[in-house]
Amino acid sequence: MLNTLINGITRVLRHPRPFRFLLSRLSLRGGWSLPGSAVVSLSHQVRVRLRPTPIAHQFWLRRTPDDTLVTIFTDLINEGDTVLDIGANIGTHTLLASKIAAHGRVLACEPGFPPYQYLLENISDNQCTNVIPLCVAVSEVNGSAAFAQEHRSHEQSHLVPTNTTESTNGYDAVPVATMRLDTLLTWQGVSEVHFLKLDVEGAELSVLRSLGDSLRDVQTIYFEHAEHNYQRYGYKKEAVCDFLTSAGYTLYVPSVTAGRLELQPYSASSPGKNVVAKRVV
Repeated sequence: MLNTLINGITRVLRHPRPFRFLLSRLSLRGGWSLPGSAVVSLSHQVRVRLRPTPIAHQFWLRRTPDDTLVTIFTDLINEGDTVLDIGANIGTHTLLASKIAAHGRVLACEPGFPPYQYLLENISDNQCTNVIPLCVAVSEVNGSAAFAQEHRSHEQSHLVPTNTTESTNGYDAVPVATMRLDTLLTWQGVSEVHFLKLDVEGAELSVLRSLGDSLRDVQTIYFEHAEHNYQRYGYKKEAVCDFLTSAGYTLYVPSVTAGRLELQPYSASSPGKNVVAKRVV
């Protein structure tokens, strides 16, 4: 107990912003929000409320925005584009895409609660009138499914895999609505997707399959490529790569050097956990 306390105090004191770090830990552990006036300023005049979710607190503890993410989005999204944010969480990617695609529209899907509630707040606060928020999980089946929702952070919440023995420690299994992505696009009258961002904790392949023939209408895909998440659903990184390359995409690993986006050809040994897939014209 004493060692734990000492280690905790040491960690706080070593942090470059110790007071903020302490407040952040207390907020996340206690599940309470900092005062309503507490906001995090990001790029493109985006501001998010400081709710008890790690994403907001990570930005609050940084001194600068995520320049890599900002550069990727500003280089790959145009002002009239249609953007899909699948796994929107509290909306940091959604809001940035909304500002860049100012004359386009953004569809943001987030099945978890309270992240969806925070997403709605942030959309309203930033006056992002071109965003359509949807409280739905994208899967290969239209209907419903169990969603493993984290007790505290919500960052690793995910659809419960079928035929799984995955431990539910730290999660609440809650029912959520599910929808195929091709169904969603038809429902929303979307005929072309310029940019698709995917962060669904391992279910990326399922989301891509749910596009069906509509996959040919998606120009660029930016997705999390994490082997340990894929294993939850019984497949490996190669399955996602093979699926996309066979559908006519070229894969790249994004990096930013001196403020410029560089796309290096993807290989199995490529570093990083995010990949850009661009349709070959």
